Amino acid sequence: MPTFKVMKLTEAGWEGDVSTATVSTSGGEQTWVACGCRACLRDGQNLIWGKWRRLNGRGWCFEPQHKSQRPPENGLLDCFDDYWGERLQWVVDRSLGWTKAAWTGEGDHDHCIICWQKIGMCGERFYYDCGTRDRSCVGCYEKHISCGDISFVPGQ
Repeated sequence: MPTFKVMKLTEAGWEGDVSTATVSTSGGEQTWVACGCRACLRDGQNLIWGKWRRLNGRGWCFEPQHKSQRPPENGLLDCFDDYWGERLQWVVDRSLGWTKAAWTGEGDHDHCIICWQKIGMCGERFYYDCGTRDRSCVGCYEKHISCGDISFVPGQ
């Protein structure tokens, strides 16, 4: 899991060092920290969205989407790329109102936001919905979303 150590706050963003820019996955190495890429930093249950910029070949600058956000006291944050950050958001955002539902036939299927299992006529008939048209299979909801477990993220 890449971590970002904030060393200095500037008008442009938070300057610091990244432990590693890649994560090992079942599909090989994935780059999670790259110049210009949208990213998510995590401080406990708080998610901070922004993008990366390289600093003259030495270190990184994270530009938070909301300039009013501040890093934690110790300056250490977990790094996620855009894809895994979105999935993390569904798990840690307790304001989402997940409800159990049954497939009603709108199209033949959709996919679970975490494991990509088919939901619908040709897959699981029951699923959880958070009101944004994002759906979770029952298994992923019970194992991850309901209890805030992020063990599905590579590098955990």
